[in-house]
Amino acid sequence: MARLHARDDMHHAATTRYGPRWAHLGCVGALTLAVGLAGCAGATPAPVAAGAFTEGDAALFDDQVSFLERPSELSADMREQWAHEVGVRVRRAQVVAVVRVRTMQDSTTVAGARHLRLTAIVEEPLSGAPDATLELGVDSGTRAFDVLERSEDRMLGERFVAFVRYAVEPETGETVAHFHLCVWSKALVDRVQEVVRRGTKQRVIVYEHAR
Repeated sequence: MARLHARDDMHHAATTRYGPRWAHLGCVGALTLAVGLAGCAGATPAPVAAGAFTEGDAALFDDQVSFLERPSELSADMREQWAHEVGVRVRRAQVVAVVRVRTMQDSTTVAGARHLRLTAIVEEPLSGAPDATLELGVDSGTRAFDVLERSEDRMLGERFVAFVRYAVEPETGETVAHFHLCVWSKALVDRVQEVVRRGTKQRVIVYEHAR
């Protein structure tokens, strides 16, 4: 039987823990992104992959979740590594947004496999044009499913920054979303916005030069 969980207070304060080995904190797994509806009658156009999904992209959009709440408490070297990785991830992402995890639903497919679907509300687009609601799904039989299910209490009602890049699955031709979720922090949002501003400025400079 399907399970549906949602916190009554969607603004419940984050209680997640962090550690210095932030790069290895939890995976969510390969997700298929179903487009949400923004309160309109028609369906939103399907997402489109932006070029090839490279090995480098697979490392950046590794379908994992990080629970680092205070980057300022990292060592100097780790802060530099963190800032660099966030910057590269922003530049390669098609969508970056602050989201809040609203529900996590466990169901069974026709084939008898378990499927876990996570619904996240977009609170603040940071780059790209995300839908108002993101629906992320992962099938059982993977470490991704196990970690997502185990992290349910830490994720429901909490805010994350979602980094998303689309890819076409060679076997099926289906467009899927690969991603990285980072628990929300002001330092993270500031870093994302800094990279977005720099990227916009650089594009304007290149355009002006071309003229």
